[in-house]
Amino acid sequence: MKRMIRFGLGVTVVSLIPGCISVPEYDANSIDFANIGDDAGVVLLSSGADESCFSNGSFAKINESSVPFKALLGEQAALVSIDDSRGAASDFDTHYGHLSAIVLDPGEYAITPWKAPKGAAATSGGATSSWSIDYFANAAFKFNLEPGQVLYLGELYGVDVCNYTSNSSYILRDRAERDLPLFAQGNPVLDLESVELVKAPGWEYHYALMTKEGA
Repeated sequence: MKRMIRFGLGVTVVSLIPGCISVPEYDANSIDFANIGDDAGVVLLSSGADESCFSNGSFAKINESSVPFKALLGEQAALVSIDDSRGAASDFDTHYGHLSAIVLDPGEYAITPWKAPKGAAATSGGATSSWSIDYFANAAFKFNLEPGQVLYLGELYGVDVCNYTSNSSYILRDRAERDLPLFAQGNPVLDLESVELVKAPGWEYHYALMTKEGA
């Protein structure tokens, strides 16, 4: 069972309309970090890019690791904007990006960049546009979330990804020194000493991208 928290309003459903993707916002201010309980954990994630992208944005898709990545959009545990500008304003002054706190059931997950299809969204019937939804199926980064754990996953950053060229790249990396104080600014209940890092400080994970044709 996935849990999506948006501004304290409870569960947010990712809706799909052809040509449009509605993405939840995962606001850390709405989470009671002192009472997470043993049936859930919280993932702290920063995401962003050099600039925002309106109609061809990138997203961080989080799936249970047992779910094949080719599962349809809407079946993921969480979908976080990387550079899509149709959602909330940027949380950063230096680049376009967001801070997300995602409540999930304990378990093993995979986080993968997902590029929005050009001109049309994936539908519940399985149709896609001419742009594949699984370019990055060989690139998932897996992590484990323990009961009651607050886990800082890092920053998933896109470089030159709006138009997806040969120079495009995605990096998942440690930005804890910058991000964790920002998470705590609006939520004094968050004890930064209790936040665990997914890896040692300073690490980076470079995604191995596929071509649009899946090569």
